[in-house]
Amino acid sequence: MISLNYSFFLQLAIFLFLVIFLNQFLFKPILKIWEKRSELTEGTFKKAEELKHQLEELSQKLEEKLAQAKEQAKARQEGLKQELLSQQEKLIQKARSETNEMIAELRERIALEYQQALKQAEEQAKKLGEEIAEKILGKAS
Repeated sequence: MISLNYSFFLQLAIFLFLVIFLNQFLFKPILKIWEKRSELTEGTFKKAEELKHQLEELSQKLEEKLAQAKEQAKARQEGLKQELLSQQEKLIQKARSETNEMIAELRERIALEYQQALKQAEEQAKKLGEEIAEKILGKAS
């Protein structure tokens, strides 16, 4: 059978004292430090995740605003293009009407000059006819 003497109880007491002492002054502080450290790392990871999420949201908003700005710029550019085409068409119409007016004026002037030249030619032909008739009649008499 096992004999229990005072050394066993002394060793048991020392063991229990060491367990209590080490638990109180070594293990608990180390566990507290580990808990604080894990809380800090978890907090840091949570903050990093939140910042990452905010960054993604801001990036998405920025992309949306950029797309809107591109659409607005494209619409404005299209509007300016249409306005320029309209102005160009107006200028072309104005130039055509001015050209048509000039052509009409020139035709009128040409027609007037033609009528005047025709009238002069008739008058000259009449005078020549009279001169010829006088010369013929004058020689005949």
